Amino acid sequence: MRLRAASSRASLEYDQQLTWNPSVGPSNYYKHGYELNVGGYNESSTAGDAMEYHNGMDFSTYDGDNDSATGGSCSEWSGGGGWWFNYCYYSNPTGIYPPADLPDNTKVDHLLEWRKWQGYHTYLSSLIMMIRPN
Repeated sequence: MRLRAASSRASLEYDQQLTWNPSVGPSNYYKHGYELNVGGYNESSTAGDAMEYHNGMDFSTYDGDNDSATGGSCSEWSGGGGWWFNYCYYSNPTGIYPPADLPDNTKVDHLLEWRKWQGYHTYLSSLIMMIRPN
């Protein structure tokens, strides 16, 4: 997987080898959906490994809540998109793009974020995630 992102402060590139392990169906009745398995993080990446936190999680949506949070849905709290939420995320590529006039001190969880890069509440103004098979 290659990721290119930018915030109002900087831009980044991120490389990581993803291993996809989709598991659905009767033989996996205890599973809730597609499980994410990631590995091979490129240590020279400037982005920080915001995918590892999601490793082993089932895909979760607002109407298919498979995250670890109790009392609600990470998908609902994090912009409404589907993702491999844990409790809830370090990466939120399905969040909402921040408005241009967003005050600097805004702290919300529904906007695009890559928390291992510039920390919490540094929202991305652009995001491109590219995945190709081996």
